[in-house]
Amino acid sequence: MLLLSNCGIEPGDILLVVSNSRKFVVKLEQFFQALKTSGAKHGHKEVISVFVCTGKNKYGVICHNFEQQLALSQDALTKTLQKKSTEELCQLFVNYYDEICNVNQINSLFKDDARWIQDLSSQMHEKDSSEELIARLLALTQEDKEKLIQTIIILWQISGQSAILPSTHSSLLVFKHTDSIIRQKFLTAYLNQVKVTEQFHKLGKHRASFFQIIKSFFSSTNQDQKDRENSTPSEKTYCSRHLMQVLNQVDPDLVHRGRNVLPKTLEAGLREATKNNFKTDNDKEQLDDFELLIAKEEQLLPPFKMFILPATGTELISTLIKMIDQEIDRIEHKLFPSVANQQKSAELKKLLLPYRDHKFQSYSVDLQVDISLKLIAALLPTLQRKTGLFGTWLPSTSYTKIKDFAKTQGIFGVDIGDAIEREKLNYAPKEKIGDSSQNKIDLGTIYIFSDWSFSSWSPNKRKRMLEHMMHLFHDGHSLYLWENEQLIKMNKESLCKAINDEDFDNLLAPKLKPATQATIIQKAVQQKIDITRMQFLDYITIKKILDDNEPIEVTLNKVSPLFASNIDEYHLNEIKEIIIDIEIANVENNKNEQAELYFIKEKLIEQKNLSHKTYRSGIDTKASAAHSSYKKPIFKPVDLMVFTPSNKYYRNEVYTDLFINENPSSPFQYFELQGMNATEKLVDCQYIFHLHGLTKEVIDKRKAESTQRLFKGEKQLTLTQDWQVLPSLDPDEKLLDIAINYLKAQDFQIKYSKENHLYYIRLANKDKVSNVTVNLLLQMPKHYANPIFNTINPIPHHRDIYFLLIKYLKFGGYDDLLWNKIGITVHNGHAYLNEARKLKIGSCRLRAIAFKEEMKHLHPEIPVNVVVNGNHCFIEMELDHLSYKYCLGGYRDRSNVLITPKMNTFEHGELKFDLKRCMIP
Repeated sequence: MLLLSNCGIEPGDILLVVSNSRKFVVKLEQFFQALKTSGAKHGHKEVISVFVCTGKNKYGVICHNFEQQLALSQDALTKTLQKKSTEELCQLFVNYYDEICNVNQINSLFKDDARWIQDLSSQMHEKDSSEELIARLLALTQEDKEKLIQTIIILWQISGQSAILPSTHSSLLVFKHTDSIIRQKFLTAYLNQVKVTEQFHKLGKHRASFFQIIKSFFSSTNQDQKDRENSTPSEKTYCSRHLMQVLNQVDPDLVHRGRNVLPKTLEAGLREATKNNFKTDNDKEQLDDFELLIAKEEQLLPPFKMFILPATGTELISTLIKMIDQEIDRIEHKLFPSVANQQKSAELKKLLLPYRDHKFQSYSVDLQVDISLKLIAALLPTLQRKTGLFGTWLPSTSYTKIKDFAKTQGIFGVDIGDAIEREKLNYAPKEKIGDSSQNKIDLGTIYIFSDWSFSSWSPNKRKRMLEHMMHLFHDGHSLYLWENEQLIKMNKESLCKAINDEDFDNLLAPKLKPATQATIIQKAVQQKIDITRMQFLDYITIKKILDDNEPIEVTLNKVSPLFASNIDEYHLNEIKEIIIDIEIANVENNKNEQAELYFIKEKLIEQKNLSHKTYRSGIDTKASAAHSSYKKPIFKPVDLMVFTPSNKYYRNEVYTDLFINENPSSPFQYFELQGMNATEKLVDCQYIFHLHGLTKEVIDKRKAESTQRLFKGEKQLTLTQDWQVLPSLDPDEKLLDIAINYLKAQDFQIKYSKENHLYYIRLANKDKVSNVTVNLLLQMPKHYANPIFNTINPIPHHRDIYFLLIKYLKFGGYDDLLWNKIGITVHNGHAYLNEARKLKIGSCRLRAIAFKEEMKHLHPEIPVNVVVNGNHCFIEMELDHLSYKYCLGGYRDRSNVLITPKMNTFEHGELKFDLKRCMIP
């Protein structure tokens, strides 16, 4: 599936659909398009339809074909929503509400709907918390799923998400205008035709009939003259004829071929329009005026450029490699093996080896296409070699199969041929060039300045390095700056300003973010910079150039506060580890320097473990409103319609034991949580390791086998001989599959803790340290839900525990009253908890600690764990042999919803209750 929101599609782009479908209608289209038509060079029968990107919003792209807008239908969405649970529907409602954040707009659009929807909209306020909205929604809908779906669909339409085309299962050929003025003219003309189509629909008319479609298959190039004569497309136009008429309105000379109506011939014409216009003898006159020269050169630019968007999306390279591996396996296991087969197999393996690097799988879609074309071009001579018994008469089976797969991804023979020609040009011998200064720049080295330690430089070091860079400029070399994860080309003036500016710390230093050379090379490829001429002016290189002997530990102490998210020992050590990992990757070929960096890293890890074996907590502090809690999510659902779990409910640290200090040395040491690093009782667990990553096939197989929700996670870890926690979502989750780049199954161990319900991982070899990306697939239990639902829903057979949960959920936020009691009536943790209960206020972590302490007296047989992450603190509890997460609210997760159960009615052992809302004063 190709997700269109991140594919670089812009309004005005023309998109041709490549289909490998076996449906009868598609096959019929392909049959007619396969008939001989004039001027169909490089047109392919797989190209069956065409549409245009007509707009864009924050969710994705808006597209139209000649007859309708292309988007997810309301019926399809309704069917998907009907499969969701009540909790999931409520969460979707909250997500849409948070996205819109315009109560007046919601109220105005809800005014003509059912009475209960009007009541709901009238009670909405922009400052409502998620829990308030959920409680009010459940009360007004009486948990009726149809009503919940009705409200979600309305919000879906209001948000603008209903207008987008979210994804496609087909490959696309995207043709982009190179002239912005022509693009805008085309887009305006096409949008006018969209309005015409809407007017026809209002009259009950359509812009195509079946007869017109069949007739259009046999149109000839005479249509060209008709298109030029018509000022606007006619009422009955089909597919590419409609598009050609709009293009002809803008400029009849944009596309010289493919004038007739088939997408196949339109593709041929658009491909031709991506070729450069070559100079004729008449164009060779000398132009003295520089502006005239530029204008003349612009006339030679092609009107379009083409992008290939494969149906596999960012999995193109991994899928292609899998296909090639299958062919290698088939060749090696033929019924009648031969030496030729073995040689072909060995050559393919050797050529394929550089492309197995996992870094390619993180590339964007367009980069993956470029790499795939290079791979196919490199393998082509070997794939085409015939080794079978009938090789004289039949083409190579290997080549045919790879070529057929490439066609399903929109990569045709002409694209592969172009890639081969580009490779020949890249490796052709260079012509001798004169000694002009411009040629010196073109042939010089490209230096990349990427030293993250810049903020620690002394004035003398800055001056010496600036002189060195100026010498590089004088010798005809180029200099790029690694700034905010982009490569910015520098000149002498901009370099002086960047380094010598009075306020340089606020200008350049924060922008020189630490990055591996591999990351910078990837960005250079994207920016079309010649990586064969690149050299790095990074931390290690500049130390050698300037003979700087300052230890890296000293430099890290100076620099880490600039890049750390929080200025505390733990987060400072964390950013130091990240920078050390980057430097280890950058000195991959220098074993001595790597060994020194590993030694430093081990000391950092040891310090971090010593300081983080327990979690100490004390008096509450007000949450900083300026602090950003956003982080890229680790977990994403396998099903597109399942909401992404909030990172405030990640199980980063799970503590089983609470100790309350009777004689603390300070108010910040009232409580101590332990048990996170208790790894003595770990047990073996079952999972499947995948050497080649969590492929689409693996995930699809799990989806078919499981009726429960699945989440895939990805996180970068530095593995050592010490146990560390794998990312986690739920105490009763099940680890199904895992893939770790650069490691084999025997290189690591995974075990499970029954105490805090976490999976732990470590390296099997105690002398190694590995920086890896862990991909895992988790299966949630049937009772998996948002923790706030577990809190507000009554618990059968456990009324007293339910009341205790609600008691802490009703606590208020930050209040100076509790702070003012410190040192007067409060001297230890017990007194602090009692005072918080009396005042009914507390942060999320204080509520969790207070609940655990009270449960120890009420139900010592029920284990309660405290869960901590960077955004929130909540509790886990095992009831009736199942573990649940419970959210008790807090300052940042503040809940103003009070839930009053009616305790006087029981039916079949279940508690019946009402939801009532009231605000905390």
